[in-house]
Amino acid sequence: VYVETNELEEAAALLERVVSDRSVVLGSNHLETIESVCMLMRCLIAQGKTEEARHLFDVRIAHQANELAGQEGEADEHEVDSKGQDCEGRPKDGKRDGLEATTLELIMEVGERCCETGAVSEAEVMIRHVVRRRSAVLGVDHADTLRSATALADCLGRNGQVDEAIELCREAISAAVAKADADAAQQVAIAIDALEAGDGDGDGDGDGSGGGG
Repeated sequence: VYVETNELEEAAALLERVVSDRSVVLGSNHLETIESVCMLMRCLIAQGKTEEARHLFDVRIAHQANELAGQEGEADEHEVDSKGQDCEGRPKDGKRDGLEATTLELIMEVGERCCETGAVSEAEVMIRHVVRRRSAVLGVDHADTLRSATALADCLGRNGQVDEAIELCREAISAAVAKADADAAQQVAIAIDALEAGDGDGDGDGDGSGGGG
């Protein structure tokens, strides 16, 4: 409600309490806790506090991601409750992958918002994380992986890293063609054309520094 009415400071305060409570009750690496962190990051970005959002990502998302990745395939070793989750919040029967997919989508939204506001360094870190996780979980040729790779290329282009961006796009096209995904290949080709033409917005920070809060 606070976000919808643009009461961002109140929203941030509420979300901080939610993150704190979920960390205590569910655990800091529980996916619902991470989802709350993503919501708080979005709120901070909306206030222009990109450095605070980046700090939250580093501490609460990137750090926890290593633990979450290490837990894959281990759920069968834990007791499962009536909701199909073990004591660490790891769903059974593929539900955990669905929750991680939701979390990654939230991180993508935050990263893209950072890119739009010129906080390119923060955006790059977040979107790279999504590309890595989607590549590992879904495969490099999955449509969601290709979409996030294209977003990362756009971010790199805005930051003046055009060669790396084009190379990333070419790898994405190869993956799309191998899977016969013509639509994805076309979207990536459009991104390459824009990069080669220098049509990026050019409003990234360009010097590796992000926006401030």
